[in-house]
Formats: sequence, structure tokens, C-alpha cells
Amino acid sequence: MSKVPLTEDKINTYSQLMRQMQLMGQIPFRTMFALDFSLSNSWIEPKNIVHNPTSDKNPYKVIMQYTQTQVGRVLKNSPVFGYRFGCKHSEDVKCCPLAFPENQNAQFETFDALIEGYKSGLKQTTLFGPTILTQVFKEAIQVQTEYCKKDPLVCIIVTDGDIDDVEIDGEMLIQASKYPICFVCIGVGNGQFTKMKLFDDLKGRKFDNFQFLQYNEVERKMEFKCERPDQTLALEMFKELPAAIQKMKKAGII
Repeated sequence: MSKVPLTEDKINTYSQLMRQMQLMGQIPFRTMFALDFSLSNSWIEPKNIVHNPTSDKNPYKVIMQYTQTQVGRVLKNSPVFGYRFGCKHSEDVKCCPLAFPENQNAQFETFDALIEGYKSGLKQTTLFGPTILTQVFKEAIQVQTEYCKKDPLVCIIVTDGDIDDVEIDGEMLIQASKYPICFVCIGVGNGQFTKMKLFDDLKGRKFDNFQFLQYNEVERKMEFKCERPDQTLALEMFKELPAAIQKMKKAGII
């Protein structure tokens, strides 16, 4: 097998992704979730609030549940970091631990605990806004440097709204490219995410550390390939990681 990793546009199946991760030395990623608690999607379509804690189709819950299946494959079996942003507590100035203020610890031993933390957070705060990613990028840097040692971190951002300030968030994303952090941003709901998509091609970074995908499009693939929807989602979320690992190694980041 060639030791040059396939680019993401040539990784078309889950088995190809697994082979490429093995090729890169099966480097395990620590996991962080940053969940958008803004009201963005309800402004677009008031009756379509995606934060329904009891719905089996709540995209936040589905993404967390399906990501759990990648522990031991793409992700390291270790505590998961969970934060929220855009709520009344955090607004645009900080990230909060997911179950804040009842639980100020952002580390969750299992994905089930992470999901319960998400539900708890919904009960304790008010959906607010705006959607600003700068604080997410800063928090990810702190998590990686303080807790992950030499392990790379994948920060999974789930948001229902486009960003408010491309320039400010873009500058922080460039700074974050100095660290072994890959951001996978998933847009849920009916937003257009026009500005968010610009980060996929942002110049000035040491490596391509940001991938955006729209959940509605992935969901259609998941329904079509219904036998393993978790693998369909994992493929779309993580297919850029093998190339990112190689670029981080080349840049001396890992």
C-alpha cells in the first residue's frame, strides 16, 4: 500500500478511511464537542427548533450517538470534552461546560454522559446568540495544550447558524492551525451557512484544519445507506483527517 495518504475527495468508503487511518499510524484523536445554543435556526423557521431533547431526530443527539461508534477506530477511548456556546450564559464572550452551571466540569467519561450533559444544559440556560466561533477555537487550544499532551484533538462543532464575523473568527482559526487540532463543523437545520463554508479555503493556515459539512445533505446519504448510518456520517466527518495528520507531521506540529 502506498504511504501517501489519499486526499479526502478520493476517500469514498468507510473501509478506505479506516485503511488510511492505519496508514497514518492509527493516531488516536482526543474528542471535543462544541454545541451551538443560539436561536439561529428558529429565526429562519420558528417552528423548526432543532434543540428538541426528546426527539430521536435531534441532530445534536444523533451526531453524538453516531460519533461514539468511532471510539477505538478514529477516536481515542478517553474522556470527551463537552462545551456549549451562544447561550444566555456564554453569549459571544466564552464557552461554557455543557452542563453549566450545575456541573462545571467539561470532561465526560462516556458519550452517554455527554448526551445527558447536553440535555441538562438545555434545562439550565436560554438559547440566545450570536454564533461566534472565536471562543470555540480558543477553548480547543486550551483543551489540547492542557489535557491532550501530544495527542491531536478533533473538535466537533455542531451549529444551527452561520457565523457573524468572518474576519475575527478567521484570524483565530489561523492561530489555531499552529496546534494539532482539526475542526469538523456540522451545520444543522435550514440555514445557508454561506460564510461558514469560506473557512474550508481560508489562506494563511499551517494546514487545512477546518472542514464544514451540512447535516441535511449527509442525512440523505445516511437514509440511503441505512445499514450503517453511523459509518456514513463518520466517513463525511473524518475523511480529511489522514491528510491532515500528514500535513501536521510535515509542519512539525505532531
